[in-house]
Amino acid sequence: MEIPQRLLAQNLFFVIIGNFHTWGFIKVPILLNAILWVQLILMQEVMNKKKLSNKVIFEIAASFWFSIFVGTLYYRTGNILVPMLCHGLERYLKYLFISMVLKKNTE
Repeated sequence: MEIPQRLLAQNLFFVIIGNFHTWGFIKVPILLNAILWVQLILMQEVMNKKKLSNKVIFEIAASFWFSIFVGTLYYRTGNILVPMLCHGLERYLKYLFISMVLKKNTE
């Protein structure tokens, strides 16, 4: 459900703001959507009264770039299945890589 939620917010920004360019392929609504998700992570940390750790900072950076790339894929293709399939493939490859590393370290 993460990707549909992100793309719904992105579509709302496109409806409200329009189709403005920032840096080549990144449009203002895609950038605003990424900033929105970063703010949501920060708000969650503040509400839980946690300090910003390196783990949270890496999560924020990953969320920002994930939103940019998913938003760009969706904008370019117009099909929600493409970013969802790419995300699934990325998770599968990451799982394979981690399992290979763990297997190598246990031998």
